[in-house]
Amino acid sequence: MSPPTGHELLGRQQDRLARRFDGPVRCLQQRDIEYDDFTDSGVTGTLALTKPLPDGAILLGWKATVETAFTGGTNTTAVIAVGDGSTADCYSPETDPSVFAANILAGACLNPDDINTSLVPYTDAQVALTLTITVDADYTTISAGKLHFTLYYAMMEPGTWASVGHFKDKDGRLIEGPVRCIQQDAISYDDFTDGGGASGTLILTKPLPDGAIVLGWAANVSTAFTSAANTSSCVLAVGDGSTADIFSPETDPSIMTANIVARTCLNPDDINANLVPHATAETAITLTVTEDSDFGQLTQGEMDFTLFYILLEDNVWESMGWQQDADGRHMKGALRCLQVTDLDYSDMTASTNDGYYDIPEQLPDGAIVLGWKAHVTTAFAGGTTGTLAVGTSSVADRFSPNTDPSVYAADILGRACLNPNDINANLDPGADTALTVRLFITGGAAWTGVSAGKMEFTLYYLYMED
Repeated sequence: MSPPTGHELLGRQQDRLARRFDGPVRCLQQRDIEYDDFTDSGVTGTLALTKPLPDGAILLGWKATVETAFTGGTNTTAVIAVGDGSTADCYSPETDPSVFAANILAGACLNPDDINTSLVPYTDAQVALTLTITVDADYTTISAGKLHFTLYYAMMEPGTWASVGHFKDKDGRLIEGPVRCIQQDAISYDDFTDGGGASGTLILTKPLPDGAIVLGWAANVSTAFTSAANTSSCVLAVGDGSTADIFSPETDPSIMTANIVARTCLNPDDINANLVPHATAETAITLTVTEDSDFGQLTQGEMDFTLFYILLEDNVWESMGWQQDADGRHMKGALRCLQVTDLDYSDMTASTNDGYYDIPEQLPDGAIVLGWKAHVTTAFAGGTTGTLAVGTSSVADRFSPNTDPSVYAADILGRACLNPNDINANLDPGADTALTVRLFITGGAAWTGVSAGKMEFTLYYLYMED
């Protein structure tokens, strides 16, 4: 079994001062995993990966490239799950993909249309990753099988990210990366405004920009939020000032102990009914700390806070995704995009009430779609209504949330297809073959009546090279 390759270095990038940092999207990779590297236990074989998942990580998904099918004996099926040793599938979607044939498997653990009740897509401590292959007869009789495995996750280091997001493209230009953050350090309990009840609030200095898609956040609690009055609970929620938990999962984590608390607002196994994981206008980020009875009882507490989000600028991303590894080599990053600039209504093919456009560059085999952004620069007009969905020729909304946004007004539309509070039954964010992405605009009247409309479109996805 060989050690992880140079793609472990993906994620290293330079800020504006040419200092190298680990980027926020990182990966664990192990290549050339053979069938006999797994420990046999009846119908299952298990393997703990060499490198652990760090404390404070938020999982985005994983990719398994099955080079040789896992076969042998009387076994007729073999599936793979990813977990932490105690729970075999806590980092997997509900449906475990087959390794019984050579294939590329893209597993989006955050897929809200394939919810795994065992899912815990974050770490509160360092975790050993475990692969489990389950067969239908006896793993002992498996006599062939080889795969390469990559798990990718979002990670923020406390105290180092003031200029994160800047890196060099392949031409040596420093540009903003797509994964960015809002960070505020050394937030004390007495920086919060006491609301006169159980909660205190703090508005962060930097706002969330229009069109951003929130992935999650991390709070590095250096001093526990407690009081001398025997506080029994103290939890943190992240919102926009009007809705306290609009960027949080359903379960608000405790900040009563010194710890790194990382949460993904897209967790489909902890759905918050108030969740809206995208910004339709510049938005002030508000932290709400809720004590068991009276916020004024708190006598201590301090944390560093980082919210991370995806944002793509229009017209600058042709070389997006290129970054330097630790040795100065330019490599493709894990987060990439498909982009169309200046897409005019006349570029779209009419189909009754619909207009559609196929993006020339294909989504590669093994990609996991996270979401997309449409910047409607000229409102579509001439019909009665028009909404945008993103998918393929066979499934119009495969990469969309359930609610399709209108393009009949000039606006920036950022959408997370993995939004667990807007679940699309047709959602399938993992590409097991190369796909042509199709944009659909569905109108209320014949498409031939549309007389205006223009937009910039970007779909972004995770991808790892073996």
